[in-house]
Amino acid sequence: MPGSFKLKLALYSVPLFGVLLTGYCVYFLRMAYRVGLERTDAELRASLGDQLRHPLQIDLEERVEDRMESVEREVPGRTLVFRMTDYAGNIMIESGDWPKGYDGEAILDEAFVSLFFAERANPNLPEAGGRRGKRPELPISRAIFETVGTYRMMAVCNPDLRVLIGMGLEPLNAEIGEFRSKLLLSAPLALLLLIGSGWLLAKLALRPVNAIVHTARKVSALHLDERIGVVKADPEFRELIDTINEMLGRLERSFGQAARFSANAAHELKTPLTILHAQLETALRKAPDGSPSQALCMDLLDEVQRLDGIIRNLLLLAQADSGNMPLQREPLDFSAMVSEAVDDIEALDSRQRTVARIDPAIEVEGDRRMLELVMHNLVGNAVKYSLGEPPITVALKRKGEWVQLTISNRGAPILPAERERIFERFYRADSAHNRKVDGTGLGLSIAREIAQAHGGKLELIDADPAETAFRLSLPASVTSR
Repeated sequence: MPGSFKLKLALYSVPLFGVLLTGYCVYFLRMAYRVGLERTDAELRASLGDQLRHPLQIDLEERVEDRMESVEREVPGRTLVFRMTDYAGNIMIESGDWPKGYDGEAILDEAFVSLFFAERANPNLPEAGGRRGKRPELPISRAIFETVGTYRMMAVCNPDLRVLIGMGLEPLNAEIGEFRSKLLLSAPLALLLLIGSGWLLAKLALRPVNAIVHTARKVSALHLDERIGVVKADPEFRELIDTINEMLGRLERSFGQAARFSANAAHELKTPLTILHAQLETALRKAPDGSPSQALCMDLLDEVQRLDGIIRNLLLLAQADSGNMPLQREPLDFSAMVSEAVDDIEALDSRQRTVARIDPAIEVEGDRRMLELVMHNLVGNAVKYSLGEPPITVALKRKGEWVQLTISNRGAPILPAERERIFERFYRADSAHNRKVDGTGLGLSIAREIAQAHGGKLELIDADPAETAFRLSLPASVTSR
């Protein structure tokens, strides 16, 4: 089944429209055939006229023969057949191509019944069998019709004669068949038109949903004040729109409270940590060398510094969430910055071998301190998680309007389930859940926020299964494009 809801709605509408169109076509064909039969009946009446009111056999025969010739001239291929009998069943006149085996007794009896009731209603009419009385004209029965094979038959009688006259339906059947063929040939086009109409109707019906999607795409940490308009919304969608707007309002309030809490907590913790740091440094200077108190102060000082780093990172993330990350943009020689980061790898681990492929003279516009923090996190992770397996590969190149920095290391691979959460705050892969590998689980989150603040992105890419590779993409400087 197709995935598009609009296409599904269009396809679902085809059977309904198809049934309606088929029903209309069948009804139209039936009506056309019925009109054709009524037209044929009228021609049959005109062929006989009022001749039975003056039943002179030779005049009636001549009149019918003239009419048969006229019909053949007017409509080529249409035939007219005729039979006249008396009430004893003797055939008085019969055309040569009269249908074999057909005597029309059923409709002749029905015609005679109508003649009988006409005579009972008016006793002054002459009786059957030729007793005409003083009236110059004979009564005639109501015309009775039936379809026999390819003929339309009409039965009429007077008190002396019974007449059957039939007209061929070949031209009418051919006309209906031609029209039916045209309908069948136009069915594919009609089907396409139905699908297109269903698609258009689905598109019009889904306008409120498109408005919801458009607003949802604009909603972010910086645009939680976006709301969906309900002025032109249909009543069926207003409840959904109101519910989504209420949800966005709750999210905005909750997110604002969380951002303010993170920022306020970070600010409030900085002062006592600064005091604690200073006191530990003082105690460390006063402690005798090699004493247990000196070792304790050093351990506590390391933890305070680690806690201070976490607080600074939380403050930076809070600023990013609120859209207030401080950036001092300037033209930067990104190639030189990456080369310095490669030197830092050797400083962090002299045993580590590095492969660097850095294109020269690549420039970006950004905050030097922030971008150095991104590279410090990426390089630090590459060194910590390489597990001593060389090399660490650093590649910098320009691709169109983007600058791409890729840093990869060999070591324990990141599992698929962990790859989806690698940028979550405070999340560390199982291979990093130990105190031997220092970290807080905030480095990659901060690096991605900084990349997004610069209009770029940071992503974990699929490389060699034995490698872990991160790619930083930043807009190239206008002067270097």
